[in-house]
Amino acid sequence: MQGVRKIYTGLQYTILREAFGLGIYYGGFHIFLRNVLGEKDRENAKFRNQVASAIFAGLIYNMWAYPFDTFKTNVQSGRYKTVSSMIKSKFWQEKAVKQGAAILLMRGLVADSISLIVYENARNMVEKAVRKTEAE
Repeated sequence: MQGVRKIYTGLQYTILREAFGLGIYYGGFHIFLRNVLGEKDRENAKFRNQVASAIFAGLIYNMWAYPFDTFKTNVQSGRYKTVSSMIKSKFWQEKAVKQGAAILLMRGLVADSISLIVYENARNMVEKAVRKTEAE
């Protein structure tokens, strides 16, 4: 029975990561697009500004998510029993943790920005189609 329960070990870290992380991801995209790059309308935003905002959003999301993923993975693997024991061991000074962060940020910048750009453009196309249908 431990095998089935083991799946849920660390679930609280996943919930924390996603609950706040997705707000950071989507909110960061829109805040950066409007307040930093000066786009007034997200539907008509320049593509280069969408890319810059998506890269920013992916970066801040991954910086937020990485510690939670590390906690979850180490607790699930049984390496540490609790987060406090992990923090006391100074696990973040390990080479693997630093290398993992670098790989995650590189992957995240590409994958998360592409996902967000595709999402935004698909959403814009759907909204335009709906408005066109409603106007008819």
